Amino acid sequence: MKLRTNFPYKISVEIDVANNPDLAGELLRNAFFDQSEGRGCYVSFKLRDNVKELPSKIIDGINFHYACAEFDGKEITMEYWWDGDGSLSFIFEDGCAIQNNDCKKTYNWKFYSKEEMDRKLER
Repeated sequence: MKLRTNFPYKISVEIDVANNPDLAGELLRNAFFDQSEGRGCYVSFKLRDNVKELPSKIIDGINFHYACAEFDGKEITMEYWWDGDGSLSFIFEDGCAIQNNDCKKTYNWKFYSKEEMDRKLER
């Protein structure tokens, strides 16, 4: 899967998300969160103007937050929650996703194929 998007600085990039999840995750974090006062989803939770906040859900006592944004005509959904550590995910229209289970870090992003995501949702 490739992600091509325009970020607030109007730079277009094409990233092979499966092979560069750390880069893709941090670029998307910046595209979704205003990070002028700190790392998005860790210090700052202010969403950028082009990001639409969606209703949150409480599952097993954990508050899951959602938002979405469109990049090059494709919608990407963001999901984050805190269960001791913060987790941040970006879910693509084709069902693939990248996730960081300790969102204070800028690394350890993991790519999940649609099949892997389907198996995770079955549990």
